[in-house]
Amino acid sequence: MLQNDTEHSYYHDQSTAKYQLRFFGHFAEKFSQPNFELGHFQAMPVVLNGPRKPLFILSDVANDFVTYCIVEKLVDLRIDADAELNIGKSLFGNNPIANASPYELVVLLTYMLGNETHWQSRFINSFQSGLLQSILERGAELSKPEKLAA
Repeated sequence: MLQNDTEHSYYHDQSTAKYQLRFFGHFAEKFSQPNFELGHFQAMPVVLNGPRKPLFILSDVANDFVTYCIVEKLVDLRIDADAELNIGKSLFGNNPIANASPYELVVLLTYMLGNETHWQSRFINSFQSGLLQSILERGAELSKPEKLAA
């Protein structure tokens, strides 16, 4: 998928994508607090027949972050499965965040939140591994006013 292809992407230019990251500093601060909880698993009653998948209930701040990503179109559901597979592979043993562009952060967020089956486990894993905090910090850095003009 081409970064600036308006037919297949939400983004028209780098400054637009940077602007969409403007509240990442707020979320980075909230997520880094020592007593922050991403959420909790809902208590499940014992069921005699049929598989049960526990529900993960997001905390208010985590829910606000996911909602923000959707409203600001930071999760591009049109990124294809090949891009998702490639980003999934690149996350192992690398630091994909250090020099990530706004678009690359969007691809990472889409990998985490864009899969309706696995988004909760990916979101939890990214938080526990520190990947989510790295994404938030990089997004906050890129959205600083002096960087927006660049």
